[in-house]
Amino acid sequence: MSHWCYAQHNVLYSQYYFSGILINPAYAGSQNALNFTSIYRDQWTGIDGAPRNLSIGLHTPLKNEKVNAGLVFLNNRYGITCETRAMGVYAYKLKLGKGSLAFGLQGGVEYFKNDISKIISTDNGDPVFEQAVEKSISGVVGAGLFYKSEKVIAGISAPILYSTRKNYVVAYSPLILSAGFLVNLNDDLVLKPAGLVRHIKNSPVGWDLTSAIYYREAIGVGLGYRSNDAAYGYLDIRLNDQFSIGYCYDYTLSHLNTYSNGSHEFMLRYIFSYKLNTKSPRYF
Repeated sequence: MSHWCYAQHNVLYSQYYFSGILINPAYAGSQNALNFTSIYRDQWTGIDGAPRNLSIGLHTPLKNEKVNAGLVFLNNRYGITCETRAMGVYAYKLKLGKGSLAFGLQGGVEYFKNDISKIISTDNGDPVFEQAVEKSISGVVGAGLFYKSEKVIAGISAPILYSTRKNYVVAYSPLILSAGFLVNLNDDLVLKPAGLVRHIKNSPVGWDLTSAIYYREAIGVGLGYRSNDAAYGYLDIRLNDQFSIGYCYDYTLSHLNTYSNGSHEFMLRYIFSYKLNTKSPRYF
């Protein structure tokens, strides 16, 4: 007797707040400028087959001030699996009080490849592992809401709401709540607390809490905690008005700590100068 088993690998970026389009399509265009952000994550170093993740987000406002658009590219490698996803993003923004509320949709394709030949079997000639490569292509759709004012952000999203893979609604993909705000401590220092909550069916609720202090809008140092998984610290450096780089180190708190040397994450961001008329794009 055999049964279907659905598994998932949901990437957990510690620097998600620098590229909100990765978790919420409604984030597109929220910085009133063309934004390019890339994050590379080397997770659980020291473990063979541990996840390696690359993300690229590009988004911009359009001529119609209510309409924003973007592109998202993801490449995730873990074990014998290589997962590549490319999506187009559309967001519609409405004025709401002192801020704005955006509705976002994204859709695209997802390509899976399993290199079965990399599996080491205890039974030579096992027919299950005779097929060298297993491939599949599916369509994916996601949605989200995102609110932003000068000092507050909040959002709810389902990055993959539906997939044509096995033709089912993705009940085991995360529903994500996120929020953050800014506090001016003095003329030079800004405090940025932020948080994220993930809910996946039949799994414990997961959450991240972070807090960073920025000096003169140029250098940010922060700490974070991911429930039952890791504590992390990060550094964000703004090299000029458009160009920023960041680094984050995760210290593993789970039992994987015995085998892992932690996780490393690198961020590169360029904000093009046109329409850049807001004070806080480098914070969120």
